[in-house]
Amino acid sequence: MSIVTVFKEADTLILSTDSRAMELDNSAVASDTETKLFVVAPDTFIALTGRVGVCEFQVDRARKIAADLKTTDIQVIARELGRASVPVLNILLKRLRMEHDEVSHKVVCGEVLVQGYTLVGRSAGKLGYVTQEYRAQPDGTVKYDTKPYFDAPRKLAVRAGTPIELLIKISGELCNDPATWTDPMDQVSMRFLETAKRVTPSIGGPWQVVKLDNAGIHWISLPEWAADNALRVLHGANMVEVTATGVNIVNGTLTTPKITCVVAGQTLTIDAAAPAFPLTISDSTGVTDFGVCNIGMLTSSGVGAQLQAGNLTITEPGRAISIGVLGVSLITDSGGTLRTPFTGTLAAAIAAGKNVQGGIIY
Repeated sequence: MSIVTVFKEADTLILSTDSRAMELDNSAVASDTETKLFVVAPDTFIALTGRVGVCEFQVDRARKIAADLKTTDIQVIARELGRASVPVLNILLKRLRMEHDEVSHKVVCGEVLVQGYTLVGRSAGKLGYVTQEYRAQPDGTVKYDTKPYFDAPRKLAVRAGTPIELLIKISGELCNDPATWTDPMDQVSMRFLETAKRVTPSIGGPWQVVKLDNAGIHWISLPEWAADNALRVLHGANMVEVTATGVNIVNGTLTTPKITCVVAGQTLTIDAAAPAFPLTISDSTGVTDFGVCNIGMLTSSGVGAQLQAGNLTITEPGRAISIGVLGVSLITDSGGTLRTPFTGTLAAAIAAGKNVQGGIIY
């Protein structure tokens, strides 16, 4: 386990974590570039400790809860996330019982946590945080403990891989230092993090730190590789987020998805909500007008159609039909001909030496 701390006072909060991931048996460092602090919703963040796979599940589920319930209330998100996480952690616990390393044994026995996270943001308009810790029970199941904090006095919550006796000692020294209660909170937070890091091999890599206050969000420390490259449009609790995996809408719905492009008096509209013909091209009168533009369609089997400057060509491998201003032409792989029905009388057809095929005179 690494470390997650949250310092909160009045309407200011600082959430911090490191970037180190250990091998499953805690015997060696697996990575010092692990992202552990994530955006859940506007002005809402989560930092996690535990198994990487479970962390990924909890981040994704927290975001889905926020989007589905159209909320940024961290107590609501934590309540639903706790319920959703237990079945996943029960499965993890069964797998850990089959392992023989000391770390897995301590988790199964309930000596150390199975998983934990800290969620920061607002609930009913008040800034605060919610911690949730999961521990194995004697009956073989996983239960969790939820602790929210939204009060004004300065307070620290920490979850770390530091041995408990040593962590108690460091925390005691911090509390007994008068500067802890008077110095700027970001300085106090960093002193605690660095002290714990020096004596804990599982804590390492760059710090990931975000500050929330009345002015908004301030990244105090964020490695370039941990940057969230999503594009977000925010307005209060509303958000449209574009990420590498898709589009996420918080506190809103996209009821009539439509893309409109206007060029030189021609309007191209792609409307997914249209009952038919989702793609239309029209001019200022509302009439479909392709002008001199080129339009092409081609399937994987080589069958296609192209409209180019008033000529329509329909093709398939070795064959083509061209309909243009000069008439109709046909090309086939065997040099075929274009046949048109005879429209005269039967007597005239006989006199002209016409043929009959499939009931059609030509």
